[in-house]
Amino acid sequence: MASAPNSTTRRRKVVAAPSPYAWLAEELRRALARLGGEAHRDLVIGEVAMTTARPRPVLREDLIEIFEQEAARGTRALGVQLAHRFGPGSHRWQICGEFSDQSPA
Repeated sequence: MASAPNSTTRRRKVVAAPSPYAWLAEELRRALARLGGEAHRDLVIGEVAMTTARPRPVLREDLIEIFEQEAARGTRALGVQLAHRFGPGSHRWQICGEFSDQSPA
């Protein structure tokens, strides 16, 4: 026979785990901000490569995928959204909005 939950039974609050790529998406935004708000994706990838230990081919694939997903969703982080400067498929990336990095320097 199953017993009914009593007052000592507690439910766990389910919290969504942050994406393993969230830090990389933020670094992508920081790199674009350092490059003046827009740049060719190869320059952005090079800028991010200087701050991470990932192998460059893997980093390139990850950053392109992250950029495309975040731009398509319209995700806003650090005060900005990612966008293609000249429309979908453009290799010139930009940030839209007022960049505000709240992380320690």
